[in-house]
Amino acid sequence: MKLPTAAPALLLLSVILLSATPQETYRLGPPTPSGDRWIALTKHSQMILLPRHWIVSKARPSDFSLEIQGSGFHPARLLLEVISVPARSSPLAAADKRLQKLKIAPAGVLEELKSELPNGLQVHGVVHQKTIEGVFLTHMMIPYYFKALSNEQTTWRDFKKILGSLTDLSEEMFRETNSAAPQHLISGEWVATADNAWMLQAHHDGWTLEPPQENEILRLSGDFENSLEQISISKEPPGSLNPQEMLERWAQMLGDKNKNPSRLKLTDRSALKYAVSPDQSELTGYLTMETQTYLITVLGSPAIDFHHLRRVLGSMRPMDKEVLAAQRQGTQDLPLPPIISNDQRFPAQRAPVPATGLLAPDPHAKEILRRHALSLIGAGVFSVLLILFFFWMNDEKLHRYGYAFSKEEESSHLRVFAGGRYLTIFPTYLAFMPGGLTLRAVHRKPPLIQAIVALYILRWIAGYLEFETAIAILSGILILVGVLLGIHLGWSIKGTPCWIYDEQGALIFKIRRKLGWFAYRFVILDSQLKPIGYLKMSFLSNFIRKQWWVLDLSAKTIAYVIEDSLILSILRRFIGHLWGLLRADFRIFSNGIIIGQIKRTRSPFNRMILDVHCPADLDPRLLVACAMAINVFDRDRWYPFWSA
Repeated sequence: MKLPTAAPALLLLSVILLSATPQETYRLGPPTPSGDRWIALTKHSQMILLPRHWIVSKARPSDFSLEIQGSGFHPARLLLEVISVPARSSPLAAADKRLQKLKIAPAGVLEELKSELPNGLQVHGVVHQKTIEGVFLTHMMIPYYFKALSNEQTTWRDFKKILGSLTDLSEEMFRETNSAAPQHLISGEWVATADNAWMLQAHHDGWTLEPPQENEILRLSGDFENSLEQISISKEPPGSLNPQEMLERWAQMLGDKNKNPSRLKLTDRSALKYAVSPDQSELTGYLTMETQTYLITVLGSPAIDFHHLRRVLGSMRPMDKEVLAAQRQGTQDLPLPPIISNDQRFPAQRAPVPATGLLAPDPHAKEILRRHALSLIGAGVFSVLLILFFFWMNDEKLHRYGYAFSKEEESSHLRVFAGGRYLTIFPTYLAFMPGGLTLRAVHRKPPLIQAIVALYILRWIAGYLEFETAIAILSGILILVGVLLGIHLGWSIKGTPCWIYDEQGALIFKIRRKLGWFAYRFVILDSQLKPIGYLKMSFLSNFIRKQWWVLDLSAKTIAYVIEDSLILSILRRFIGHLWGLLRADFRIFSNGIIIGQIKRTRSPFNRMILDVHCPADLDPRLLVACAMAINVFDRDRWYPFWSA
């Protein structure tokens, strides 16, 4: 093998290829008045607008591939590249093939995306939790793929603005030119538009004049008690669609489902016709004054205040130079933007607005949380403490009643008072008998399924409101609890046990539940872990009303326990035990004769009294175990349908 001879040749070839590779894979134009810059790749005749504060993070020399990212600790990113078109295939087929791959990607598709860019291109793609991927064809039938990774400050509307700026290469946009002498725009109580054709009465109403961007003739921002607003006014470009067609497109882009355009009356001679997003945070429309059509864009956070909008737009009137001259003294002059042709016109930089969609955060909910965060946290802590207080009261009352019951004298029949404890890690049930005997049944089954449901709901709320730190913490806890749930389910399949101890902690007997065909089978073991009998509970019979069978070691039925009210059993299917009012009582049979009963207390807490005369062939431990199993494994639930 001639590796020593081949190595220099390979090294030389690598140097030649690297030196032949062009180092400049894109060109960056000079900043525009708004701070944006144009990007063009050397191998392609198209360019895209890079927003202010965004940078190029990666560029590949082999194909048209560009990755840009915004500012911040977790910056938004946008990847754009040309889809390669195989021989004997069309650009449309290549784009469709890539789209089908996106739909079957394992990343978890939330919904399919269909949208229109500001330059009229149609986008198709898929939406993930924090990522949007899609394809589109340019007017020259060039297929593109994009991947957009958003954050709290950047939404799909911002990405649409960037993608919608894709256009044919214009060398004029990459030349450094001397800026023209700045003109001035007079600001004061009356505000003049950049074309000196109209003026508004704005400043006394809480509005502030901002420098116009690109093709705008006026930009205003308002900071009001309940909202922040921004108004952009521009002239209708020549040769564009008629206002009605434009309004239909705006309604489609904003998600406005109204068939007829909304109308805001300004004066007797003018009205604003508009489309608005479902969350009322973005509005696009037009108004006609003196045969001239003006395009209006309004952003509101958390929502648009139409009262202020009507007042400021309703004050539009033709230019009055005498009024403006009278207020010139002491006012601020703002520079006008340079004139940009309609072919080079693109939407101005907009403030971030909330995204729309099923998982998009509600701006009103976020505002409520922001304003009342401490109050909500305090209310949550108070509610938890109140629940713990009620649990503590239940446990104290249970011990007090139980010890009073255990001090009674023993009698010829079996009497047991029992109830559940709540301030414990594992479900615990206490039983008190006359003569001083106290039993403690421990079912080592933590509420993992309930915890996962609660954590998932909290995680969904955190994702809905875009609380990144809470999402990360809850996701880690969900993974840990999920692992514990897997271990617990394996334990349940093997046989879920319940231990019964006396007051000194010595094991008295044990109940082991095993799953059978349409039934549960329970094995009762003594302190030496030797079987003393069995219990059986059937799913099918329990659907009508609860029924249990007590069996001896030969599997012969020696006692039968059945709920005594069919009506209460049916009602629990629909409304649960209704704070204890619909709890199940039981009658106990042996050889066809009623020998006792189980009475439940009508309270939110799970308590019962067992009173039974045991025949000679019936071990009392089996009936105590049956009463324990009813309250530990098959207790009444507060929620409907699943309650047996």
